[in-house]
Amino acid sequence: MTTGVAGIGKTVLTHKFTLDWAEGKANHDIHFTLPFTFRELNLLKEKEFSLVELLHHFFIDTKGICRYDLFQVVFILDGLDECRLPLDFQNNPIWTDVTKSTSVDVLLTNLIRGNLLPFARIWITTRPAAANQIPAECVGMVTEVRGFTDLQKEEYFKKRFTEETLANTIISHIKTSRSLHIMFECQHNIKSHLMKKFRRVFEGIAKAGQSTDLNDFYTQLFIIDRVSGEVNKEHEVRLIETASRKPAKEKTPIKCKDIFKPLPGQDQPSRTIMTTGVAGIGKTVLTHKFTLDWAEGKANHDIHFTLPFTFRELNLLKEKEFSLVELLHHFFIQTKGILRYDRFQVVFILDGLDECRLPLDFQNNPIWTDVTKSTSVDVLLTNLIRGNLLPSARIWITTRPAAANQIPAECVDMVTEVRGFTDPQKEEYFKKRFREETLANAIISHIKTSRSLHIMCHIPLFCWITATVHFA
Repeated sequence: MTTGVAGIGKTVLTHKFTLDWAEGKANHDIHFTLPFTFRELNLLKEKEFSLVELLHHFFIDTKGICRYDLFQVVFILDGLDECRLPLDFQNNPIWTDVTKSTSVDVLLTNLIRGNLLPFARIWITTRPAAANQIPAECVGMVTEVRGFTDLQKEEYFKKRFTEETLANTIISHIKTSRSLHIMFECQHNIKSHLMKKFRRVFEGIAKAGQSTDLNDFYTQLFIIDRVSGEVNKEHEVRLIETASRKPAKEKTPIKCKDIFKPLPGQDQPSRTIMTTGVAGIGKTVLTHKFTLDWAEGKANHDIHFTLPFTFRELNLLKEKEFSLVELLHHFFIQTKGILRYDRFQVVFILDGLDECRLPLDFQNNPIWTDVTKSTSVDVLLTNLIRGNLLPSARIWITTRPAAANQIPAECVDMVTEVRGFTDPQKEEYFKKRFREETLANAIISHIKTSRSLHIMCHIPLFCWITATVHFA
């Protein structure tokens, strides 16, 4: 298995391996190299083939071969992170006959396990987040693509530009721009850190050994924009029923990855966004998904750094003093090489304003513009939110509605509200939570017969409680 972040060169690596074999430059002991992509295999999810038929389907030139066990074959399975097949290693039947038809999922799990063509070699590529879809005992070796070394960077530009002077100019520019070099290194390190931190999360109550892959269970939430300063201050219990009755058509929903994108009619993205929602509605998981998608290279490629904080963590520093740079280094040691954040596009996520125990004294705190000068965390936060510190940064604050007024309305460019799940999203959640379709449908039917439960399940936390009770 070969892992690596998006854009690091995994697919090109498999292409080069295949081309070198096809041109007779390498791996002369291999009789057949058969490259597949999971994107192509996804299209055959509902169809059945024997392994021989599957190979003939993709490689018509192999039609004369039925006994692949007589040859040394390499299967390349590129892009596991794009796989939409269940890959149910635990429950799929054992399959050893290459001429007998079954689902593509059963073929793949048995090919990888070694039940089908045990002498074949398998090469799987993936982003790190999806690597755990393959059981550890099925992988003989894991390699990681780290990208280019300094020498390889130079080699790339010399190959890219045949004019030597131009190539050398670019190489010199990169070498003299130390901040750019450091930025890429720090960005790689912080992305790795955030992927480890947010890839596996706990739903509901945290229990040892019961974390879940965020990408597996995350279901898109219904998020709408409100006018800046317009925050619904009804009691949270009333808000639940109100939200459940409001039609989803009234406003265009905002996707997680698009939270900082300009709305229709806007020319520029908002600098400071506040997202409100009742307890358990999914605000924190939303920020985790945004961060994970950025770290995995799936979205928001214009952002250089995403820096998630919780007010619960910031409360612990109430009596201490930091400069903004020191505060960032305190929470994200991976950024230690960076001192000039104004050169980069940075997103600060401040999660859980309702848990804030800092005064956030916007009226009396001094103006603070120097990112290297120490002061209280409270002064740093109020000036960061006001735009005095790092005015080019983007700020995303999440809170329960009752605490929203701690931030002056003039400091917030846009207010969004998490409404929880629509009815189709509820169904999607349970279908992701339970792979057994019959059980998922039974729970969905049960919820529909109970009006109060149907209303409460607009909140993801109640969906989790319902799922846990039914599973038990």
